[in-house]
Parts: sequence; C-alpha cells; structure tokens
Amino acid sequence: MAGPRGFDGAKKIDGIRRHILVDTTGLLLGVHTTPANIQDRAAFADLLTACDTNTVTKVWADKGDTGTAPAEAAAKAGIDLDIACGPKPVGWFVVQPRRWVVERTNGWINHHKRLVRQYETTRAAHEGFLVLSQIGLLLRRLDRGQLFDTL
Repeated sequence: MAGPRGFDGAKKIDGIRRHILVDTTGLLLGVHTTPANIQDRAAFADLLTACDTNTVTKVWADKGDTGTAPAEAAAKAGIDLDIACGPKPVGWFVVQPRRWVVERTNGWINHHKRLVRQYETTRAAHEGFLVLSQIGLLLRRLDRGQLFDTL
C-alpha cells in the first residue's frame, strides 16, 4: 500500500485506521483515514472538516476523544461534544450508550472484503470505497433488493 502506514501497538494492527462520523441511524457523514499509529484525538479535527458541520449540532464520542484538542475543534466548529461512557462492565459485556451505532456501521463496512483487507494503494481510494459501500447500503434500503451486495 502506498502512502504512510503505521503500527498501532495497542490493537496490534499495521496499516491505516478509519475515523468515521455517523448520524443517529448509522449512515456515514464523514470519513478520515490516517496511519494506524495516529490516535483518535489527533484526527478528530480533520474528521470534523471532512463532513458538513452545518448540519451537525452534537457529537457523541468514545473515551478515545477526550482531551483539549477534540474539545477545541468541536467548539471551533460550533458542535456540542459529549463523551459517551457508561458503567464499567463487571464480568459481562455491557453495551455502551450511543457507541453501538458506530459499531453497527463498522459491521456494515466490514461486509466488504475490499475494505477489510485494505487492498487500495492510497488512503483516498480507501475513503472513496467507504463512501461507495454506504451508497450501496442506501440503494438497498430504497428497493429492499440485493442488487448491490458487493463492491
């Protein structure tokens, strides 16, 4: 893969990381890809510039977006930033509030092998195929058929 790539030691992944912004139904509003070693809070400002912030008034983020940089970027864009965190799980898995929407979108994206395996040579191409996967999802919702199952 051409372009900068990184290694995330916490998740043990090599390559790129997707930062996505979705609406309350899970549809993609913005996407920004970075090398895997870039943290979420460092890419938050670029993610906000990748979407139309005129229609976004509130953003729920996970604990990876805590800190002053995401708060300042949200304030500059006129967006209310709320960190979604719930109770610590005791023994069993506990669904975190509002986070499941993004995880469901990641599941929809991962139905496309091309996006899971990162075959694209550039990050811009990867972002383009992310958008195409969401277009296919919307078209399937319109006709309830399976016309656009794969990219």
